[in-house]
Amino acid sequence: MDMADDDRIATCKDALGQSFRSFFHQSIASGWSEEEVALALVELAEAQVARLMTNAMLDAEAQMQLISPGSRLKM
Repeated sequence: MDMADDDRIATCKDALGQSFRSFFHQSIASGWSEEEVALALVELAEAQVARLMTNAMLDAEAQMQLISPGSRLKM
């Protein structure tokens, strides 16, 4: 990740921060503990990252199959 990515992520975090804190507090007001909410959010975020990584690997694999030596370009 380069500096531009770091700046973009920081800007994204700033943009999401207020909504995140509001959602977090609404969840606690609904009866969940801070720990339950925090752990659930981490698990949801991890699952999303895993989906993104899986999709990226599948896309890369598909691209490699399109350009692999000895194979014809598939369309």
